[in-house]
Amino acid sequence: MKNFVVHQLLYHAVITHPEQVIVSDGKQFTFRQFYSRVVKLADSLSKHGVKKGTVIGVLDVNTHRFLEMHFACSMLGAVLHTINFRLAPEQMVYSMVHTGDEWVFVSDVFAPAVKPLFPKFPNWVLMSDNREQSLPETRSAFHYEDLLEQGEEKEPAGAAQVKENDIFSIFYTTGTTGKPKGIQYKHKTLLYGTLQLFHHLALHKYGARVSSRNVYMPLIPFFHIHAWGMAFFPIYVGAKLVLPGTADPAGQMALIQKEKVSWMNMVPTQLQMLLDQKGFSNINVLTGGSPFASGIAQKAQDAGVNFSLIYGGSDQLATAISVVPEEVEPDTAEALEWRRVGMRPLPLVEVSLRDKSGNEVPHDGKSLGAVW
Repeated sequence: MKNFVVHQLLYHAVITHPEQVIVSDGKQFTFRQFYSRVVKLADSLSKHGVKKGTVIGVLDVNTHRFLEMHFACSMLGAVLHTINFRLAPEQMVYSMVHTGDEWVFVSDVFAPAVKPLFPKFPNWVLMSDNREQSLPETRSAFHYEDLLEQGEEKEPAGAAQVKENDIFSIFYTTGTTGKPKGIQYKHKTLLYGTLQLFHHLALHKYGARVSSRNVYMPLIPFFHIHAWGMAFFPIYVGAKLVLPGTADPAGQMALIQKEKVSWMNMVPTQLQMLLDQKGFSNINVLTGGSPFASGIAQKAQDAGVNFSLIYGGSDQLATAISVVPEEVEPDTAEALEWRRVGMRPLPLVEVSLRDKSGNEVPHDGKSLGAVW
């Protein structure tokens, strides 16, 4: 790898798995076709003045266009602001102003809701298949597909100058007090975090085990740490990727069956809704983000859902994932409890419990402390 940066993953994937596919919005793109779209988009944006350090906000669900923006921004050295659509409207505006969005890409799903914001930001791109849809009345506005077609199929001149310590993206948390907090991710941070997370999952026999043979469908949105690394991992291993867009649980179930999805990530509430769908079984699931009730865990196990629980917060991709020790029988109540709460730090991650004075507490299964 020339540079440890996001777009190098796509270069590698096109060479090694050119005919592997990404499914999105009822369409299918091979990695080769996807790469062609990405470089055209990057070239077009370069012609319109986007350069290293330009901040680009994207407001979208998990679609191929949002994924294309990841790699186009990487090639240009632009900073991708993955806009958190779960923020309150005034907080979302705050995040866009605070991070200095110079371009805003918005899907037709969200465009009506953000119409009052059009005058606040100079450059808008509408992400839609419908090129007849009215564009924002701003200084500079484009339909995504028109913008893409203005580009040539060539790598941007500055792509080789993007470095691993450059900022790749910014994400604003919902937080619990005050205004949303912005977190900057370097290329290196995200790629190391993704490899740590999925290396950990590949090492252990039970739970949400991963391999290149899986068909992946992330329900965690791209705005949240790039769907917990799922914007990168399937590309990295050359696996099929299915993007659910706006699909509800019934629509997600239809995609699972049609595309033979075998690995997903989601919060426990989403898992509960899918467990209520007929036929949801024999799938590996990485879940987390909120408490995982024992009742849902039991229901998942009964359905043949192999789950692991992720813990970590937003400062890094993950800190720990639940693991069933080798000496524990897999189909037992003890194993189920290990999968629900038995956290093990990711490779090269150090975790300790500290008391109020910052002193490490004993590892005796009884002492309480804060996670450091």
